[in-house]
Amino acid sequence: MELTDILNLIHPVSKESAQRLQKHCTPVSFDKKELIIKDNEVDRYIYIIKDGIVRCGFRHGDMEDTVLFGMEGDAIGAVHSLLHNLPSPFFYEVITKVDALKIHIDDFNSLIKTDHELLMWWQAYLFDGMFVFEHKYAYFAMKDAYERYITFLGKRPELAKEIPVKYIAQYLNISRETLSRIRAKYAKD
Repeated sequence: MELTDILNLIHPVSKESAQRLQKHCTPVSFDKKELIIKDNEVDRYIYIIKDGIVRCGFRHGDMEDTVLFGMEGDAIGAVHSLLHNLPSPFFYEVITKVDALKIHIDDFNSLIKTDHELLMWWQAYLFDGMFVFEHKYAYFAMKDAYERYITFLGKRPELAKEIPVKYIAQYLNISRETLSRIRAKYAKD
């Protein structure tokens, strides 16, 4: 996926603005299981995923949660680090090989000071992230496990084929056994 196409998924951006951004980006690749962003470390880059799938996770004690998934067209970053130069409480682990572009937040901030389209894209991206976060918690609170699985499939059905069952179960806040029963029921329906 080209950068212009990725940016336009969130908010319209001209080819000229996308090219300005591209000049400041570095292509990077990550292999399966590799951490793009490590928890408890500062990471000052925005990563724009061109291909592949990542998961954002959170560790507490010996427990681990999957908070969200990112894939082609998504931008990821450690918000604590980007905004406040603090260590990230989350990690981003590669599920399937990832090709991405990365840009340092200082370079990005310089760009959005002079490029209104990129500033508007960034604002739309941040608001979209807030919406996704709120929506996830709203549907978790109001739906049973089967409905959460159906909602998960409805948004990005291709993820279910690529992501290990244990991570989907973590994301849906259910056991692997419950997820297996739900998948069997879904296959029958």
